Amino acid sequence: MTKLIRLINTTIISSLLFATSSSQLAASKSAKVDIFESESTAVTTLEVIPISPTTVKVEILAQTIVKVENISANQTATEEQLPTQITTETVKKIETELNAEKVPEGIRINVAETILFDFDKYNVRAQAKPTLTKINLLLRHYKNAQILINGHTDNHGEDSYNLELSQKRSAAVKYYFINVFKVQNTRMQTKGYGKTKPISPNNNLDGSDNPVGREKNRRVELIIKT
Repeated sequence: MTKLIRLINTTIISSLLFATSSSQLAASKSAKVDIFESESTAVTTLEVIPISPTTVKVEILAQTIVKVENISANQTATEEQLPTQITTETVKKIETELNAEKVPEGIRINVAETILFDFDKYNVRAQAKPTLTKINLLLRHYKNAQILINGHTDNHGEDSYNLELSQKRSAAVKYYFINVFKVQNTRMQTKGYGKTKPISPNNNLDGSDNPVGREKNRRVELIIKT
């Protein structure tokens, strides 16, 4: 018997639709289902718990608006596609390529806006996947570590707008890891800081604009708490 579950959220998209077999679900204790679309995406994490062969209980665990560009089913990484073992040498190589830094909290990686997003947007670009794949390998190596994902902007624009943009960007990266690499939701925490934590001056000493510095400040910072 097929159970059809329809979610409607008018503020995100008109509907999300999926079907699942309750008889198949009854064979397992529970299943988690992540639903997302490739253009204007609402990510909803559901837990589907079989109660009987004809009844399932569906709980919404998390929901956020996320845009993920050009992600299709065959792009989702599986355990078979990823290396079963990640050597120390590979880890060191990846950390060097990502310019990872050792900090008191663990390992810090700053990923530039130009890699992850188009200007003033928060949808993760398809071109970001090679970089995010490398980070995911580190997450697999440090498999018990918690991850902080912090969004940052430069000082152009309204403070409230920059804060919201940084929050959306950090959430977009988190749900990319969830949907593409199946990283556990509970391992990751997100926060947006807007313009408040620059790593480079937004302005030169004479007060003129510093576009190179501002570009460095537009970033997502990941801290792997090793």
